[in-house]
Order: sequence, then structure tokens, then C-alpha cells
Amino acid sequence: MRFLAKKILLVFLQKSNYNSHMKKSTRYLFLLAILGSSVLSLVDQLIKQYILLRNNVDIPLGSIGKLTYSENTGIAFGIPIPQYFLIIAILILLPVIVYLISKEFNIKNKLVFIALTLIISGGIGNLLDRIFRGFVIDYVSILSYPIFNLADVFITFGVLLLIVFYSKIKKD
Repeated sequence: MRFLAKKILLVFLQKSNYNSHMKKSTRYLFLLAILGSSVLSLVDQLIKQYILLRNNVDIPLGSIGKLTYSENTGIAFGIPIPQYFLIIAILILLPVIVYLISKEFNIKNKLVFIALTLIISGGIGNLLDRIFRGFVIDYVSILSYPIFNLADVFITFGVLLLIVFYSKIKKD
């Protein structure tokens, strides 16, 4: 699996038409974003593994919520969709989203770089769950809000960064 991912990345960076227009420093930023995303995805997976090892014993988060185990076979808020469709959609949409962000925003801007890294991290974290478990492990339960996980937080904050700072980070 790791070999296949490395091969796809190399093909994208070396042979695509997009690459011919991409400066060397931008390619390094993309690689750094992927490295950062890998680390953040690993943190998400480690927390999910910890939750699994707790054998459904909740961990209180003060009076606002708890860490708990929940299997999400759907998309946001548990909306049901077949797993094979979700995996294919994520594999197609994640690179498209990265490409669109790089076309719309200056990747050298720190906010764009952080947003891109967060979005990739969240996508990878939940994709790994879908591929290897057949569902996403959600574990944060706060008040009456639907249960979510760290990967969801990464995606949400990455998108919010792009929306809130749109006028400051948009390419001219």
C-alpha cells in the first residue's frame, strides 16, 4: 500500500502537466504538506487505537462531554452511503481538492499551507479507517452535537481557514 501511494505521488510530481507549471519550491511545499499530513493522520489513528483499547469505557471531558467509541459507516452526521462509493469518492476528490486549492490560493502563504495540510490530514485519517475497518471511528462527544473525531476537526478547521481568510490568501 505504501509503495503504491509513493508511486502515485512520484507520477503526480514528475510527469503531470500540472507539475511542469509548478516551481521547485512549490513542489517541496506539497511534499512538506504531505509529510505533515502523514504525522497528523498518525496522531488521529493513534487516538482511535487508544479508544479501541478502552473496550467501550467512556472517558469524561468535564461537564461538556466524553471520549467514547462510535462506528460511523456513513458520511457527516452518519448519513448512510455505501463504503465502496465513499472510498472511491475520497480517492478522487482529495487530489482534486488539493489541485483546486493550489490553483485558487498561493500555496506559499502560511495559512493556505496549514489549511491544505489539515484538509489532507483529515481526509487521509478517515480514508484509512474506511479502507481498513469499513467504517470511521468517531470518539468525541460534546453536549448534544453528533460524535466526531480529530480527522473531522482537521478538515473543518482547514476549510474554515480558507473561508475566513479568503480575501487575504486568494491569488491575484
